[in-house]
Amino acid sequence: MISYFFFRAFSALFSIIPLQALYPFSNFLRFIFHDVIGYRKKVVLANLRNSFPEKSEKELRKIARDFYLNLCDIVIESLKLPSINKKELMVRVKFNNFEQIERYKKENRNIIALVGHCNNWEMGAVGLACYLEGKYQLYGAYTPLHNQRFDRWFRKSRERTGTKMIPSKETMDFILQNQSPPYVLGLIADQSPRKDSTNNFIRTFLNQPTLFYTGGERLAMKTGDAVIYFGVHRKGRGKYAVDIIEISYQPLQTKAEEITLKYIELLEQQIREEPYTWLWSHRRWKHKVTLNPVIQNEVKNP
Repeated sequence: MISYFFFRAFSALFSIIPLQALYPFSNFLRFIFHDVIGYRKKVVLANLRNSFPEKSEKELRKIARDFYLNLCDIVIESLKLPSINKKELMVRVKFNNFEQIERYKKENRNIIALVGHCNNWEMGAVGLACYLEGKYQLYGAYTPLHNQRFDRWFRKSRERTGTKMIPSKETMDFILQNQSPPYVLGLIADQSPRKDSTNNFIRTFLNQPTLFYTGGERLAMKTGDAVIYFGVHRKGRGKYAVDIIEISYQPLQTKAEEITLKYIELLEQQIREEPYTWLWSHRRWKHKVTLNPVIQNEVKNP
């Protein structure tokens, strides 16, 4: 309870301070997390070394240092987010190829947007809800927090521009039972799934055999919804550009695993171009898995 009240006190203080004036505090937080506490530093460096064996230790430590600053900026922006109005959000978050969304709307198509933990995906999603107003209902799948007070705060922050949050375990049933109004469903698809799940998918990702959820693809195969990649790029502190890239226009005509493979390809491409922006502190490879020999051969000889 004490941690929650401190959290609310900081969010209340941040609400009256302009966002740009908060970044010096983010610089200080980076110093604390990176240089003093070393928050998950072993995890971050291990993930980077395994993902980029071709990079020198100096390069990896530079990426790690930049990652911590990006992470602290995300924390600051997320605390400030509830007090940023729609007009400012639409200035801070811009979309490349938004015409793709408008095309789907003309065709009365629903959309599944697959997202990765790159940059401030939260601000990108809240900004998207502003652009979709009057066009689509934005749904977001999320994992409820154990602390109900924190869960209510984050849910309110995410829903204030019109998004409706759905617990991840209920998403499939909810969407299948609610095909109207026209919707965009946002799914963060790069989380580490349970190893014993029958719906897992293993592919080489960032130089390592990696488990992936296939929920987005399975849902698209049931609904026929168009699938896009939602790539959030930092263009400055508090400023983002989001790439909207079509993964599948007709999911019912795709081969098994094709949608998930395309998502993995686009996500890895973004991470390799902007390595400091991904969530390296996540224990993404806590489940050690091996590739099927047939798949391994396909990767070596595409």
